[in-house]
Amino acid sequence: IMHLPDNLLGMGSGSGGKDGVPLKALYRQQTQSAFEHREFPFFTLTTFPPGFLVHVGGVVSARSVKLLDRIHNPDEPETRDAWWAEIRQEIKSHGKALGCHAVVGYSESTSICEEVCILSASGTAAVLNPKMLQDCSTEGCSEHRLSRQPSFFSTGSEKGEFDFFLQCQDSASILGLDDASSLGCSFCHIPYDELNMPFPAHLTYCYVCRKQKVPDVLFTTIEPPLEAAVTGKGCLIQARLCRQKKKTQGEANATAISNLLPFMEYELHTQLMNKLKLRGMNALFGLRIQITVGENMLMGLASATGLYLTALPSPGGIQIAGKTPNDSSYEQHISNIQKKINDTIIKNREIYEINPPVSTSIFVCEYV
Repeated sequence: IMHLPDNLLGMGSGSGGKDGVPLKALYRQQTQSAFEHREFPFFTLTTFPPGFLVHVGGVVSARSVKLLDRIHNPDEPETRDAWWAEIRQEIKSHGKALGCHAVVGYSESTSICEEVCILSASGTAAVLNPKMLQDCSTEGCSEHRLSRQPSFFSTGSEKGEFDFFLQCQDSASILGLDDASSLGCSFCHIPYDELNMPFPAHLTYCYVCRKQKVPDVLFTTIEPPLEAAVTGKGCLIQARLCRQKKKTQGEANATAISNLLPFMEYELHTQLMNKLKLRGMNALFGLRIQITVGENMLMGLASATGLYLTALPSPGGIQIAGKTPNDSSYEQHISNIQKKINDTIIKNREIYEINPPVSTSIFVCEYV
């Protein structure tokens, strides 16, 4: 369930007020200290009891292209272990940048074609409830059972790390997280520093508690928390992409694949964002992204369940923008496409029973 030492925009707690800022800064600093005590604090679980997830930072992922013929002794695992250690260390650093001390819904996969291997790992950066972790460590999860194994968190009770959880067992109540958790919005609050965000993001006050900051969209690899406040129904959101590559061998082939991967991930993310907005939703759960390599082509497949989280702002519309000289027939064509998009969004809101306050923000989609 948990990776032991031997073996990639979204988001969750803003500052609540002047008095809450120092406490939140201290809490964030202590969670980072606890993060450092574990080599790889990853959990493959995707469901958790209410209140276990204090904050969710968003999806973190890492990929690496390797050549299998560089393994001198295939029977020895040292080289492969070193490759995965690099991937896991990158995941850990991404989680730390988001102000989180754990990664949940973690998974690893490979795609192999001839001598080229793509190593992939992804998960959801999160801040876990220290009191529940302490209860699970000291009482064998008698109150907050996550699995049938009574010693689920016993592997994480290293000295220093466990001390941190003892010291912070009342942090949730100090920061007012118990109230937010009961409202079903705490996990949506951003865990990172609002004044030093790791990426550009549009933040607003939570639409449920009106006290903490939340992002405009949230991507996760886990299932929706039981306490999550959800409006309407969910549906499948899927993005597909194929890209041709030159048929080369060895290092040249690995370099070509490495150069394509960032653009493929960006395009998959853009597709997911557009399809999410087209359905009037603002969050993805259970996200799985698969990159497959072949002799002449790379294929990307991203699947998730779209939902409307009540705590997040309503997604804006999609506006088509074209770059051509003044042409009345072309402008009419663009206008017709825009009308179809707007009508589709309204229809989807009715189908999925999404009736929150309408946002004034607009997503611009360039039409070529």
